[in-house]
Parts: sequence; structure tokens; C-alpha cells
Amino acid sequence: MVKRILGLIVMMMCFSFQCFALQDIEQEEDDLCLDYYVSGCINLAFGDYLSALDDFNNASFSNVQEDPIEDFFIHFGKIIAYDHLGLHEECQNTIQSLSRLMNEEEDESCESDKTEDLTTEEYLIWELWLGCLRNLSEQAPTPHVRDYLFSLLDEMMEELKLHK
Repeated sequence: MVKRILGLIVMMMCFSFQCFALQDIEQEEDDLCLDYYVSGCINLAFGDYLSALDDFNNASFSNVQEDPIEDFFIHFGKIIAYDHLGLHEECQNTIQSLSRLMNEEEDESCESDKTEDLTTEEYLIWELWLGCLRNLSEQAPTPHVRDYLFSLLDEMMEELKLHK
């Protein structure tokens, strides 16, 4: 019980820092999307999976710029919520959507020969985001869903290290 409470406190501190850091770096116009996303993650952390799913759906509707990074985070959260709710078909569909999104992003980055290195600040923020996503992934009750999320995060961490 103490470990879970400490984990929740650390996760909420991460999300607070991440929101501040992302707004500072990117100056996003669609803060509502980020607000819904963070609310969804907090609901996941507290085990309120229906509310989390509602928040992630609202984040999707608020993502008016169709930012692929925001789509990634939203899909990621939905996968965990669906898994907890036992909505296996929706979970699998969202995994497939996330895989397509990742493939599209990979194709776009391959098409552009220019690869930019991240600043130290950007790298640390992404590292923090990936760490918090790993904590969320641990909550996935189904082993194959959890393994999928872990492998995805491992790939992303390896890619991140290439741009340090």
C-alpha cells in the first residue's frame, strides 16, 4: 500500500513538471488536450478507469491540431484503460491504431534526411515522460498488453538516446 501511494505521488509530481516543461518549450495552443490527458493519467493512477477513458476521449476531441505526439500519449492511456475495463477488442484496436501512428511517424522521419539532436532540456523532459509512461504501463493487467507497451517504450528510449 505504501509503495502504491509513493508511486502515485511521484507520478503526479512527474505530470506536474512535464506539463510545465512542455508548455515552456512548445507553447502549445491546445492546452485543453494536455489538461484532459493529465487528468486521464491521474484517473488511471487512482484506478478510475471509466473517468480516465472519458478524459482520453476528450483529449482526442481537443487535439484540434492533430498533433501525432499528443495522439501517441492519448492512445497509450486508452490502451491501459481499456485493458483494465476488460474491453479487449477496443484495447486491441487501439494498439493497432498506435502501431499505425508509430509507423506513419517513422516513415515521415525516414523521408526527411535531417535528424535533429535534442537539447539537454528536451532530452531530460522526454526521458521523464518515458519513465512516467513506464510506470503507467506497469498497471496494465494483461501480460501481452504490458509487454507491448514496455517494448514500445524500450524502442523509444533507444531512439531517444540516438538524438542526445
